[in-house]
Amino acid sequence: MPRKLPTQGRANQTVAAILESAAHILETEGIHGYNTNAVAARAGVSIGSLYQYFGSKDAVTMALIAAEAEDLQVAVGAAVTMRDPNAALDTLITAAVDHQLRRPRVAALLDLEERRLLRPANGDSATGRLLPVVVNVVEKLYGPHRELPLLCADLIAITRALCDAAGEGRRESRIALRDRIRKAIHGYLREQFGVPAKTPLSRPSGESRSPRQSRRSTYHGPSS
Repeated sequence: MPRKLPTQGRANQTVAAILESAAHILETEGIHGYNTNAVAARAGVSIGSLYQYFGSKDAVTMALIAAEAEDLQVAVGAAVTMRDPNAALDTLITAAVDHQLRRPRVAALLDLEERRLLRPANGDSATGRLLPVVVNVVEKLYGPHRELPLLCADLIAITRALCDAAGEGRRESRIALRDRIRKAIHGYLREQFGVPAKTPLSRPSGESRSPRQSRRSTYHGPSS
């Protein structure tokens, strides 16, 4: 959050210019060229004006992380309200791909900075806000699991890794990337829940499983 909340149109424009400048520098020069003097110069404001709103480079970074994740948070909110867990999962995958590939280098660097500034499971981090939603969706699809939060944190990491790899220049459509992520997620979950591939079964409510328990385990996921 900015240290001084902008209350007027001009102040809002200044904050927006600072954040866009920060994103541009990360995108073009990387973390080594990223500092408050460079951000202020690129934004066309004095360093004093920057410090009116942000007390440090890390404060600029955290505000940029929040701004870049706005669309992702909207998708997370939509997924929470969906009754169909498959549709909710697809919504989350699509939002993650769009978020990471909109500005791939910026997204990858901000992921690293967020891990440096916040614990991954911290509720203020993108992972912390996303994790309970993913847990809810996966539990609806596959049922309870004693290590479900850990498994879902793995899913978030897998999704980021595949998106980052695609953002490094590999020529692949977003549709193809979403399909690969979906297959990776269900392949991982089937293995952890002990579900044979291509076995769409119904899970008895309230039944809990440990990792790799019975091959008769059931779930509500897709059969492909």
